[in-house]
Amino acid sequence: MNFILGLLVAARSLSFVTSLLGAVDTMNVSFAQPQIYLTEQRIEMTVTVHNAFSADLKKLAESGTDIPFYIYADVIETGKESPVQKNILESRLMFDLVHKNFRVKKSTQSDTLVFSTLDSAIVAATSFSRFALIAPDLLRDESSYSVSLTAVLGSTRVEALRNSALDLMYYWDFKRPSARTQSYPGTSLRIRKRSS
Repeated sequence: MNFILGLLVAARSLSFVTSLLGAVDTMNVSFAQPQIYLTEQRIEMTVTVHNAFSADLKKLAESGTDIPFYIYADVIETGKESPVQKNILESRLMFDLVHKNFRVKKSTQSDTLVFSTLDSAIVAATSFSRFALIAPDLLRDESSYSVSLTAVLGSTRVEALRNSALDLMYYWDFKRPSARTQSYPGTSLRIRKRSS
């Protein structure tokens, strides 16, 4: 009996929180075509997620609630299950209520970026330019590799909900956008050193 009563209370609480948040305003969140850059020391990638912020998520950001955003970029060897290299890229979009500007802190940069408009901050938060994907010496010439990409919104505390945690994936209807690059031969992912 206590179990059934607990389920009823949980369902009622969830419907109350959902009514506070309103109906989910989902968009077609997707990855732009990633770009790969080769250097002698590392392989770099630029990746961007489009339509990550619905109107409702923008309102939440403007209220001063931090918006954590993640991209998982895994290098996969063809025919293998576990990644050769895992990368987690993180950004956090914040509205500074005192200075009335938006700030983006990224795991790939030491500086906090400051923007006067939300749209500019969103572009910065959902784009990672030329991050270190993998060192070429971790790749085998006889194998092929692709990159698996997944975007995720994190959880945050919402002051209007008595500082309760809110899973922001709600704004993406709990669907994780993903993409995968074409498969590249290991030999094509190396810059050959010139002989002197």
